[in-house]
Amino acid sequence: MKRANIYIFNIGNAWATSGVDRYLEVFSTGFPSDGEFGIYKISLMKDNSHILHTREERNGCMEITIPFPMDSDEVINERYWMRKYNQYVFYLIKDIFEKDVVSVLHIHTLNLIDLAQWIKSQVPLCKIITHLHCIPWKNIFNKNKRKFNKLYCANYLSGKKDWNKNQFLTNNCELDSYIASDKIITVTDCAREFLSRIMEIPEHKITIISNGLYDKNKDSYIRQFKKNTSDTFHCV
Repeated sequence: MKRANIYIFNIGNAWATSGVDRYLEVFSTGFPSDGEFGIYKISLMKDNSHILHTREERNGCMEITIPFPMDSDEVINERYWMRKYNQYVFYLIKDIFEKDVVSVLHIHTLNLIDLAQWIKSQVPLCKIITHLHCIPWKNIFNKNKRKFNKLYCANYLSGKKDWNKNQFLTNNCELDSYIASDKIITVTDCAREFLSRIMEIPEHKITIISNGLYDKNKDSYIRQFKKNTSDTFHCV
């Protein structure tokens, strides 16, 4: 009898391949082929050239591709429509869930927490794993360095205990992803610290599985930050 079915969910772009896409390609085909686990990879694909979902078995993994709505940014940013789309996705794939087998929903995009919660409400014996490939608020560095520096000081340098976690959140699904998940996988110690200290997620829910990239320790972050901070900027 199978121990569990693993359902790997992500949102992808048909016109670009990311590091997460490559990770999932390797991960989804790396399970033993003895039938102990059923492996399903469900990609919600931004691809204007396809309007129908597809299924293909590859190396013991059932790969399902479902087109994402053409106005993808509007759907993602409007939770009402994202939830409507989630119900449609479940309608297309509900036949792959088995009543008496544990279902592990392994999501690789924070925006998919609503989909995972909807499936969990419909499927018994269901668990959710969120895989955090990066710390979302650090993307602010590319858009607003002053805001990034302010948050960086608050996070790593000030030693304050009265965090306002909302200032670090980047979208309306992020905190739900951390709270609603049964387990969170991070790729660095830095991400684990962010989840436990800033987001106040219990440490027993967090597991580090390194992605192989070098993770500077906290002291290195601080030394480099102090070295690069301009004379006109002050941490408060």
